[in-house]
Amino acid sequence: MTNPAHHTPARRSRTVLLTVVPVAALVTGAALGRWVFPTESPAGGDSGPVTGTAPAGGIVAAPHGPAKFTHGVPSGYTRDRAGAATAGVNAVQLVNNLAHGQASPEIASTTWPASTADEGTRQALATRSGSADQTSKIPATTRVTAYADSSASVEVWVVAVGSGDAVGGGTNTAARWSTHTIQLRWENGDWKVAGLRANSGPQPGDTGATPVTEPLTNGLYTYYIN
Repeated sequence: MTNPAHHTPARRSRTVLLTVVPVAALVTGAALGRWVFPTESPAGGDSGPVTGTAPAGGIVAAPHGPAKFTHGVPSGYTRDRAGAATAGVNAVQLVNNLAHGQASPEIASTTWPASTADEGTRQALATRSGSADQTSKIPATTRVTAYADSSASVEVWVVAVGSGDAVGGGTNTAARWSTHTIQLRWENGDWKVAGLRANSGPQPGDTGATPVTEPLTNGLYTYYIN
């Protein structure tokens, strides 16, 4: 008779392996995707942006949102600080996915802007695939800098990664850090974007960065669509 105890370590090893492999693939894919920064031009051989098709969507039911996706566009956040923080992070990711053709601009442009959104924010939330910015943006940290029952301000520290053909062969890779400030308003039962701004920096290790007074927000829902 076979002793089941002898098989337990093997099952655990396979479980760990299956957990680690997708995470490693995600990080590698995000860091080495063939996107170029809009202010840099690869020297020859650039195949241009690769676009995808927005998925049909489905139910997510994350603790603070989103509740669902519709053609790559998330919606349904809780009316609290964590819900606002998650909506802010997803707003940054949504604009990025719109540029990559992985979310519907028709749905995003009609469901995400607040009634008070400025023109720049409306344009960002109506971004079409193949736009100039084809970097991959990954949220690193998030802070809710102001919160009220019907409004919130969220700061997201983001790294944009990209690569392109280098002069003389090989590949140039680069990463840039920026701080995105998302102004949110609670309208029609969800958080909507009233303002969306991005400023360069701070870079990792930058000792001249302005000290922050708000703690980091943890446990947010971020999404990636292939």
